[in-house]
Amino acid sequence: MIKKYFIRVCIFLTPVVGFVALLEYGVRQLPSSPAIIGSYLQEHAEAIEVLVLGASQQQAAINPAYMSRPTLNLASGHQDYSDDYDILSQLHPKMPALQTVILAMTFAHFDTAPNPDESWKHNTYLTHYGVNAFGRKTYLKDHLLYLSNPSFYTKSLQQAFIDGDRPDINQYGYLDYTTTSAFAKANYDPKALAAIPLTIEKNAKPKEVIKNAKSFWQLLEYCVKNDLQAVILLTPVTQNHYQARNPVMVKNRDSILERARKLYPELIVFDSETAPLDYTQFNNHNHLNAAGAKRYTQEVDAYLINID
Repeated sequence: MIKKYFIRVCIFLTPVVGFVALLEYGVRQLPSSPAIIGSYLQEHAEAIEVLVLGASQQQAAINPAYMSRPTLNLASGHQDYSDDYDILSQLHPKMPALQTVILAMTFAHFDTAPNPDESWKHNTYLTHYGVNAFGRKTYLKDHLLYLSNPSFYTKSLQQAFIDGDRPDINQYGYLDYTTTSAFAKANYDPKALAAIPLTIEKNAKPKEVIKNAKSFWQLLEYCVKNDLQAVILLTPVTQNHYQARNPVMVKNRDSILERARKLYPELIVFDSETAPLDYTQFNNHNHLNAAGAKRYTQEVDAYLINID
């Protein structure tokens, strides 16, 4: 009886497992920034001198193609300081030439809840970068991409294999989505741009500040102990975004930054939140487009060269 039941279960599950395996295979064929970055990391890890961490603002702002030294941009959407620490501490041993670590600090960075240990992003880190951010030993499911976020990957598969959309990604994994951005669709017309809703975090979250600050100090300590130059970028935003920031959140961020400068005199801060960039340099109010990234990356690169 048990044997027959087991056989029936296997017969039922075989096509299900096969279908999921097919979806997983399809996801791994997608042209994506993490996949390209992972390949670049595997081939050039020993030569990388500059590592960029942070959230989507940093991801959009720094294009390694315009850096003088070999650079890897591992920033990504909603990436917090805890994730940054896991990435840095686990990849640094594979990067003997690493000298500079570029960190992010948007006005809302400390008030944004850190990713949970079981975040689907951690499957991405593990699969493409070999980084375990789960806070525990890994299992087979942690290596699977599709099941970590079925809705996201189903949409991605549809866009790639049915709609024929192919993202514009360079050899370093930098994604150029200028033509599909909100500002580009509005043709950068001031009146049309004014009608685009401003998406901005408005609520201060003291408990999250404590969590994120702990990981931030951990990052800085790692850089100091390993003789890595830490650089904090305050990336450009539009005036609309700048003026709409919650002053309490700004004060929280600025107080931590001021303390960091006092505790770590060697820390470098490149403040460009109010850089004189026009709307044609942005994808939206707080993310640069490819043209803005080219200009900004070259400015950051020149600044770092001058202080060396």
